[in-house]
Amino acid sequence: FDSRSRAAGVPTGREMWGALHCWLAVLLLGSSLGVARGRVLRSGDAVFFKTYLGNLLDVEDALVRARWRLHDTWQVLAISKEGGGDIQSGDTVFLQAHTGKYIDVEEETVQARFSERNTWQSLRIEKDGSGYIHAEDVVRLRAHTGKYIDVNGAVVKAEASANVSASASQRLIVEAEDPLALREHDVVKLRAPSGSVLDVQEERVRARWENVQWFRWLLAGDETVGPWMQVLTIFGPARGIFSGDEVHFLASTGKGLEVEKSGDKLRARFGELNGDWQTFRIKKEGGGAIHPGDTVVLSAHTGDYLEVRGVDVVALDSTLSTSVSAQFMILGALEDGSSRGSAIDSAGTISSPNTQYKRFVFQGFFYGMVVIIVLY
Repeated sequence: FDSRSRAAGVPTGREMWGALHCWLAVLLLGSSLGVARGRVLRSGDAVFFKTYLGNLLDVEDALVRARWRLHDTWQVLAISKEGGGDIQSGDTVFLQAHTGKYIDVEEETVQARFSERNTWQSLRIEKDGSGYIHAEDVVRLRAHTGKYIDVNGAVVKAEASANVSASASQRLIVEAEDPLALREHDVVKLRAPSGSVLDVQEERVRARWENVQWFRWLLAGDETVGPWMQVLTIFGPARGIFSGDEVHFLASTGKGLEVEKSGDKLRARFGELNGDWQTFRIKKEGGGAIHPGDTVVLSAHTGDYLEVRGVDVVALDSTLSTSVSAQFMILGALEDGSSRGSAIDSAGTISSPNTQYKRFVFQGFFYGMVVIIVLY
């Protein structure tokens, strides 16, 4: 724009560019606030329902129960409504299990028996007040009988009267499956508050360096020293890892991280991943899905939290969950900072991070030498 456009009151290019920046900032702020609250659920979304005990509704064969605190195939439900679109409080919805069957209510019994959507399968979703249903909202599900779905322990029934004020056993937290959440077979690093990243050398697990350059391995002549030392493959629910889920970590040595008893140092001695010693509960403040970049705490089967003392990682008492030294940042272990996909090869088998990094180093060295020879 020239001086004539300014005289005519037309904004200059610089002013328009500045205004565009302001609008982008507003949009980014709004989207970040929306994510913090939880996005609006839409017909067709994959969701989970968490009970007041922290367990999730699950479907096995035709049985509907609430037995475990994990987000996996038996727990995921596809929510839908006639006509599609956003889900609002008061909508009639249908919940389809992994079996392809819809949850239905007959008298007080809650099951998942049929592939059709009829009256028995219809559920009215409600929350306090009105408006759209967001992920992380507390909701109730009202059956066609007029009774609300009620959870006592692992037992799920539709026996709560609509005339009775909602109790904790009727309140369910609805969570949306998050495609960006960590999930089984992702590769990660765990960074301690000191900035050092956990590394595994033989059976010892320590937090010694921010990163381990590949030339350390070449200089030391020791194949246990290299970038792969800090890479862990995470195992957990296949549909996404959420705060409160149980997870396992596989080191580049092919051994699982483990704690034997309270006060022990974290070690990696056995190839087994599913034993109690190898099981950790991952949590983050505010709950929800775990993403790369999140700060988390890890508790062992003993109830103790992992804490960094010097360079060692120790399982100490359960009162330390808020201690800074017990907090770890989850990092994506790939070169671009992501975590997805490098632990699984085209045949569907797991290759250790050790093998992946060595392959990368050898390929880089080989192609580097080719370039030098050609240039020479």
